[in-house]
Amino acid sequence: MERGSGWELIDAAKSGDIGKILELLKAGADIEARDNIGGTALMVAAVFGQTEAMRELLKAGADVNTKTNGGMTVLMSAANLGQTETIRELLNARADVNARDKDGRAALMLAVVNGHTEAIRELLKAGANIEAKDNNGRTSLMWAADKWSGSPRTESNEAIRMLLKAGADKRARDNDGETAFDLWQNKQEDYPDFQEISDLLRP
Repeated sequence: MERGSGWELIDAAKSGDIGKILELLKAGADIEARDNIGGTALMVAAVFGQTEAMRELLKAGADVNTKTNGGMTVLMSAANLGQTETIRELLNARADVNARDKDGRAALMLAVVNGHTEAIRELLKAGANIEAKDNNGRTSLMWAADKWSGSPRTESNEAIRMLLKAGADKRARDNDGETAFDLWQNKQEDYPDFQEISDLLRP
């Protein structure tokens, strides 16, 4: 994108400069202008935790469900970062809780992978599809159980408990035929609560 009022709007959203945002919008700046990865001012405001800027942009008509070049929505970005307040704002603005990126991942999966338990709670409350599968056939429960999950150990375990309590299917299998229990067994037995979680995940 060429530099211009669109870039200025994105910069103002990043810094949370409400006055500048309002000035640019009044002057006709494109509210859906995109940066090099397809992010809009609304996305940038959300990622940088500029809640007031995000509210002003939503009020001005910013598309809450627009996607980056990789298919990420604003809600997915907030879930990935565990920004609970932002998630609530976006859900109130009718963000699609079950939108998918190019890898088939939804917001719930991203919150689970990073162990953001409060974000998981908000997304489940909003009707996130707990059985949705990504392009590899993995559900949120599988990601919580996976050896390579990026979340800290205790948060990963709590995510598993939360998903099971919400009714996640322990018998679901990914494209390789593995269940969440199978993925969990790849962990070391000295992993915190290994046996307890094994018993919870056993189909």
